Amino acid sequence: MRPPQTPRGDASWLWAALRSVRGKYGADPSARLHFAVSWVSALSDLCVSASPIPAPYWRVVAGTVLVYQARFTSSVTAIIRHQNYNEATDDYDLALMKVSTPFVFSAAVQPVCLPMSQQNFQPNSRCWISGFGRTVANAKETSQVLMNAEITIISTSLCNSADVYNGDISARMMCAGDLRGGRDSCQGDSGGPLVCFQDDRWYLAGVTSWGTGCGQPNKPGVYARVSDPNLLQWIYSKMEMERNR
Repeated sequence: MRPPQTPRGDASWLWAALRSVRGKYGADPSARLHFAVSWVSALSDLCVSASPIPAPYWRVVAGTVLVYQARFTSSVTAIIRHQNYNEATDDYDLALMKVSTPFVFSAAVQPVCLPMSQQNFQPNSRCWISGFGRTVANAKETSQVLMNAEITIISTSLCNSADVYNGDISARMMCAGDLRGGRDSCQGDSGGPLVCFQDDRWYLAGVTSWGTGCGQPNKPGVYARVSDPNLLQWIYSKMEMERNR
């Protein structure tokens, strides 16, 4: 998260969850977001690397702003990546993690709402990102404290302009940040939440996907657009399939 902002207290971002890797794969903490009792969002690129990490090596923790102090911990039983994920373009960059133990909601652990299909988060809307990622580009260490930043939605037409991402933003993507540089997600925040407040509730507008550097001018963060029908219907269908097993 760049620039780093101090956490807003234990219960500020009640839906923020942390996934980490254990055993022979070492530690790799990063922000994730849960939006249902048994599910956590992730990114497809976690699942298609040369040596993808098997589900049993993942852990999900929630209810904390500190990396290793959690009110809830669960193992992961399944990782489902979007079948249309494109490694070259990061299109359809979305995956789901199913936890073995359903989340127990409390004062410190709560879900966030999935948006409606094609729900519109207007340009210049003020939204929030949070995560345990790096606070400086290419830093050796990620943050040990849950950080957050307020950013604004950037229109797809502007983000696709020649000075920004020159046509690389698909219908399944959205941009948010500051074209002057500064506030942005960073390495280690991937898969984390972009949340927006509409109609008296918080919605998961996007999932942190990619970008050029951290906080660079004309290079805002790019997020999987959860309200896109291709992504939203996929989320519901995969959760329903797992429920019926």
